Amino acid sequence: MNDNEERLVGADRVIAVLTELAEHPLGVTLDELAGILNSSKPTVHRALATLRRAGLADLMGLSLIHISEPPR
Repeated sequence: MNDNEERLVGADRVIAVLTELAEHPLGVTLDELAGILNSSKPTVHRALATLRRAGLADLMGLSLIHISEPPR
């Protein structure tokens, strides 16, 4: 996100995090996501928590986050 764009809030931020996760099939760290999205780690963490509760994101190991496998 460049300086001319508005900061993402609410559902827009959650969708931005999900979209960015899709760009990293092998996983991405919280630090990396926060930097890419120009947001604080606590802000991105809250969006990730929403995605994890919905079953759309999951942790791999201790620090990598990825899109969850769809239920079968």
